[in-house]
Amino acid sequence: MKREIFYKGRRPSRINMFLEWVFLVAVICLVAVLVSKIWLRAAGQDDTSALSFISSAPTVTARLRSSQVPIETATVVVNQITPTPIIIGSSSSGGFGGVLIGQSAPDFTLPTLEGGLITLSELRGQPILINLWASWCPPCRLEMPLLINVYQRYQGEGLVILGLNVTEQDSLEAVNAFVEEFDVPFPVLLDEAGHVSNDAYGMIGLPMSVFVDRNGIVKRVVLGALVSNEVDGYIAEIMSQGK
Repeated sequence: MKREIFYKGRRPSRINMFLEWVFLVAVICLVAVLVSKIWLRAAGQDDTSALSFISSAPTVTARLRSSQVPIETATVVVNQITPTPIIIGSSSSGGFGGVLIGQSAPDFTLPTLEGGLITLSELRGQPILINLWASWCPPCRLEMPLLINVYQRYQGEGLVILGLNVTEQDSLEAVNAFVEEFDVPFPVLLDEAGHVSNDAYGMIGLPMSVFVDRNGIVKRVVLGALVSNEVDGYIAEIMSQGK
């Protein structure tokens, strides 16, 4: 009856019938794809290591930056998991990209969000934590309160934390909003060209933390959100060197 009304009593042509079948097949394929994606996502929900490294690969970070998922939703999801960062310490000869354990941290000079300049080598003699981050990165949001707490506890003992924003993949507006939201107390550096994060430090994921001792030597590299019950040990490691 509906088909008769639609065609106003005329018999549908073969072309119309063919187009209807094509449309129906397309709808069925689309539904099948959506169902398979939902099933795969549900099947992977228990893989906390994958979730904690949601921004570990460039292809994934590109999708995350272009997604329209509210940051509040992403934060809730990340806060429900246990981060499992990759850690390379002083007992290893490895590292990430251009950062090698036991070698001098690659020097750089970058502008700060407030308009100044900071050169890493000029901070020699102080223990330094370089934290690479971006405003769109959920694990970065997860660990920021911990970084602030660490800074407040150890600043008096000379600890320097440099929040190195990967501005090449971010925006100044988003960075300012992030810093204001968390009331970040330590310097935020802007890597607008990506030369430090990509070329000098060989960043392969976010967040990425580089622990540098008082002699400017890299002691530890952590890829992923820092864990509260381990970070104190990492800080003690770089603060004891060179005293």
